[in-house]
Amino acid sequence: MPLHLLYCSPTLYTAEDKQNLSLAITKLYAMLPDFYVVVNFVPIEDQYVGGVKRDNFLRTVVHHLAVTTPDTAEGNVKKTAFMDHYSATLKPFTLDRGISWEAEVIQSDPVFWRMDGIQPPTTLEKERLQAWRDAGTPLPRL
Repeated sequence: MPLHLLYCSPTLYTAEDKQNLSLAITKLYAMLPDFYVVVNFVPIEDQYVGGVKRDNFLRTVVHHLAVTTPDTAEGNVKKTAFMDHYSATLKPFTLDRGISWEAEVIQSDPVFWRMDGIQPPTTLEKERLQAWRDAGTPLPRL
């Protein structure tokens, strides 16, 4: 699952903005079932950047569990490409509105991940992954 934690002022985005941003983030993960992608807007009343209160700042922490990328030269190329795509996805919701932002991605071991108590299929388990995508929910192993 990619879990996106978006820390911002509670008034930074409207409900419609949040819906649209969540959908845009979900589209980044076309290879995964949509229900894998979780976006949480975490309201921060008092956010300080460099010791100065900032209401027009978005702090994003992304946890990647479903797909992790190795720390190799090839992996770093993929990571950079993801961050470039992520930046382009956030731009209409941040820089284009005069909102500064910062993001980090944390990769977690997928062995420690369960959905409804079931270990999700890896991206190598194409048939099982497709079954989950088609069902729109976790499915037990048969």
